[in-house]
Amino acid sequence: MEKNFFEKEVRRIAELAYIELTEEKEKEMIEHFRKMYDFVSKLKEVNTENVEMLVYPHDGVSLKMYEDVPKDGIALLDVMKNAPDTFREYVRTKSPIKEIKSKENKL
Repeated sequence: MEKNFFEKEVRRIAELAYIELTEEKEKEMIEHFRKMYDFVSKLKEVNTENVEMLVYPHDGVSLKMYEDVPKDGIALLDVMKNAPDTFREYVRTKSPIKEIKSKENKL
């Protein structure tokens, strides 16, 4: 594996997620990725010979299904009281599309 693999991947994922990491947080994430990789790598040591493939994880298990019962939601007036910005009966929010475009322009 490449020497800077984890560093490059953390930076790439942060860029794809449109988040900025401090140097400290980046180091923390790199270490976290290394630990995950080490953990998953240990699975290669498990002997899986003569182990029947499991197609469905719930084979032979009875799952209890609950009836879907509709319930009253939160009153519109209560929702509007807690909303930071409203227009008639709608809650206003920032446009995620505008935020993504502005971040793309900065890159």
